[in-house]
Amino acid sequence: MSSITTLSESCLTLLGRRRIFSNHGYAWWRSMLSIDQESVLSRVEIPALIVQGGSDKSVSPEAVAELIENLHDLGKFNIELMAYPEMDHGLSDSDGRPMTQDVAESIRGWLINTSDRWRD
Repeated sequence: MSSITTLSESCLTLLGRRRIFSNHGYAWWRSMLSIDQESVLSRVEIPALIVQGGSDKSVSPEAVAELIENLHDLGKFNIELMAYPEMDHGLSDSDGRPMTQDVAESIRGWLINTSDRWRD
């Protein structure tokens, strides 16, 4: 069982006890946590970028790294990871300073580079 599946089941168990992690309700969380992200991403044929913070407490950096590794094992090199070890889920560093400008510039560079590689 993958760490993503385990996390999803744990969250649904907590949601079943009516603990809510955000302003989203139970139905939204149940729907989002039931998606097999690896299955969905394995069918993507266009370039896709996942931006992940190493200090993210909402999305496990380890689970994302495992997801990317599994996708690459399947030959899905069109799915790329852009990791920021010091960034949290809110796109801030450990001191609370926003990293949005750096992230946006990196995404822009990725888009330019990717469009050049995937044009034909």
